[in-house]
Amino acid sequence: MEKIKALLSRAKYGCASASNPINALQRDSDVNDDSSYDDASVRAMYSDQLTQLENLIARQHECQQQMREQLIAVEKQYHSVIYSHLLCGYTFDISLE
Repeated sequence: MEKIKALLSRAKYGCASASNPINALQRDSDVNDDSSYDDASVRAMYSDQLTQLENLIARQHECQQQMREQLIAVEKQYHSVIYSHLLCGYTFDISLE
């Protein structure tokens, strides 16, 4: 596990091939003559990370949509309050001083 962390760290900071991290891990494994490299587990790890990232992005989109809806609701409420105050004859001082 420590070896994978070290390889991922090297990949993250640019010491491994930027085009395909799995190839970089395979290359490093071949260079170190490490027979414990398991292509399936590495692919599963990257797949899991990708799935987590996709879930995060989807959740961010949901939150953005909720905030957009809340902003629209607050703007409508603000405009109705302003409109009702204008109908009652209130004046607003909007000086910036």
